[in-house]
Amino acid sequence: MVHFNVYVISIVLVLTVLPLTIFSYVMLDYEQNSIFNHALTKLDRITLLQSSHMQTYFQERIFDITATSDLSMLRENFDILVNSEVDSEEYIIAKDILTHNLLRIKNTYGYSEIFLVTLDNTVMLELTSHLYTDDDHSKLISQIQNHSVDDVLISSIHYHDPFHELLFGKLITSYDGEDLGYLLFELHMHDFYELSSFEFEFENTGETVIGNYNDEHSGIDFISPLRYSETYSIDNFEESALPMKLALSKETGHGVSIDYAGNEILASWTYLPLLDIGIVSKQNLDEINTPFYSFLLVLFLITTALIVSVILLSLFFSGRLLFPIKKLKKMADAVSNDNFNLHIVPSGPSEIQSISKSFNHMISTLQEDRKTIDSQIHELEKIDVQKAEFAAMTSHELKTPLVPIQGYCEMLLESGLIGDLNEEQKEFVTKIQSNSSHLRELIERTLLVQKLDLGKVNYSCNPVNIKKFMNDIYLDHSAMMNDKQIKFTNSTLVDFDFTFDENKLKEVFTNLIQNSVDFVPNNGKITIDAKKSDDGIVFSVSDNGIGISKEHQNHLFKKFYQVDTSLTREHDGLGLGLSISRSIVEKLGGKIWISSGDESSGISVNFSIPKDVS
Repeated sequence: MVHFNVYVISIVLVLTVLPLTIFSYVMLDYEQNSIFNHALTKLDRITLLQSSHMQTYFQERIFDITATSDLSMLRENFDILVNSEVDSEEYIIAKDILTHNLLRIKNTYGYSEIFLVTLDNTVMLELTSHLYTDDDHSKLISQIQNHSVDDVLISSIHYHDPFHELLFGKLITSYDGEDLGYLLFELHMHDFYELSSFEFEFENTGETVIGNYNDEHSGIDFISPLRYSETYSIDNFEESALPMKLALSKETGHGVSIDYAGNEILASWTYLPLLDIGIVSKQNLDEINTPFYSFLLVLFLITTALIVSVILLSLFFSGRLLFPIKKLKKMADAVSNDNFNLHIVPSGPSEIQSISKSFNHMISTLQEDRKTIDSQIHELEKIDVQKAEFAAMTSHELKTPLVPIQGYCEMLLESGLIGDLNEEQKEFVTKIQSNSSHLRELIERTLLVQKLDLGKVNYSCNPVNIKKFMNDIYLDHSAMMNDKQIKFTNSTLVDFDFTFDENKLKEVFTNLIQNSVDFVPNNGKITIDAKKSDDGIVFSVSDNGIGISKEHQNHLFKKFYQVDTSLTREHDGLGLGLSISRSIVEKLGGKIWISSGDESSGISVNFSIPKDVS
């Protein structure tokens, strides 16, 4: 009997383990491929969005300089500068006109400098007394000389250097076709770095890097800050340079490689011809495979449980289990071939029926799990696309049109520039200007909330003197109290250094003080204070305004929550100030809370910052 049981167990194990192994292998292979393809699709999408984002941005800059170069004002007055005596009245008037209009263009579109340079490389006009010593100006001008009148040339992009400038240049001709000189737009590399570091929905090890060839050392330079290294140059022949090398070879693709930190990665790359740069999006393979490892563990536990159950059952029902085992083997073979549409009809003893039902339940569960996984993957892909597209487009599509609107309003309001407006027209233009400024502020605050929610806001903590910090807060906000004749007081008595992000806490104070100003009556009081606590420091903003009921206090820090619609409309509130403040404070490891006696005794907003902020 013992030998028979051993024989049966052996057969059962052979008939069970083998199909389960095949089934497990098929499931593991399917899951791994699914996870890998999902990550690859996501990286390809991020690379495409980054490339499109940068392409659009620089095409707009090219449009700026092209449109400016076609202005009759520029051509006519540049012609006068080139062909007139320096001290002549005609020369002085022309230079003033150019300075006034180019300065307006510079400030409107955010350029650091605009130059007018003659054919012999002499600076005829610069707006901010820039020291004209950069060799890139001469290099770019020499390139322009070898191109057509319609071409716009862009200077080479260097490795990460915040003091470097990016130049856009175009040849200027008179109406008679005479070459007058060159128009140069200068853009801080800091603006490029912000553009190149545009953050998408990455996991912990995800990153987009941008690079180009360095002819001096026959290598590759990273031209944007790296997430995990301070190295900005690698050898052309290093294995880690392969994705970027392929991108700079004007190829688009993806694959497995090694990054600059020596990690095995999945990478997607493309080439941006407008700037002659390569773009590589990557993620560590270990992180990509993390869900697979979890799935492997679950599958192992399920398989082990099934094998143990089969052994135990075979010991007690070896004779009666032979036939059901054949049925189970047939079902396992079918399942191992991805056939989940089969069903075992329970028969025989109750124990056999129970096993059959369990097997059916397992198949049903696998079916539902697969549907759930596929559905979740699909939804996550849609969410990834929506977040990336929203972040990429919203910041540009909403904010960019407002800048020229404000610039045009300024031009309309300035006497003699375009034509004089009557008082009614000035009033309408002023309202347009005010509303566009307010709209831009609302957009920026809404985008800030999104960045805070996604954890895309960087924090820089340094030692700050508390007494000086609170005095700065007081001085920064004293002027806004005059209109309502509010008594503004700084009650801070402590004087010590404390580590936190000074700019972020100033943002918190600005939100809280503005909230108090909106709801404090004329001749009211607002007090700011800072005190030591056992585990750090506690700041507060208190007022004697209308107060807030207990039922509203629990909701004040929610996004877009407003206590009173009429009040909010009166003060143009969007209900974001306290939400932004809470996000900043909690990111710094602190907490924020409200203390208020009743609806008529005013309100005090307090927030704490711990000692170990880093």
